[in-house]
Amino acid sequence: HLAEIRERLRAELTNELAVKDGETIRISVRFPSGAKFDKIFGVDDSLEKLFNSVLVHATCPDDFSLVSSYPRVHLQCAPDWYREFSSVEENFGDIKTFRQAGLENSLVVLVRDNDA
Repeated sequence: HLAEIRERLRAELTNELAVKDGETIRISVRFPSGAKFDKIFGVDDSLEKLFNSVLVHATCPDDFSLVSSYPRVHLQCAPDWYREFSSVEENFGDIKTFRQAGLENSLVVLVRDNDA
């Protein structure tokens, strides 16, 4: 089931246009495996876009949380459908934009494997 969702999101993200205008934020994502990627988002994009970008990565664990490296903050960015796969309640809540969450500068985000 999660594999199907990942495939659908991967296809959607592949067709998504890059951020064109406006303020942007560069996010560097680090996985427990050592894998990493950088992506640019608009500061008014939903944090769910970050969640989806992480979820479709090949090394992403099935049950994960996202934490900013500094200041260390748990990012509430998981959509409600992910509840059946997640063991961590802090993943859920009102999903804000990067700006609403106070994230307007470049940021390192750590992927935490909740099964580890």
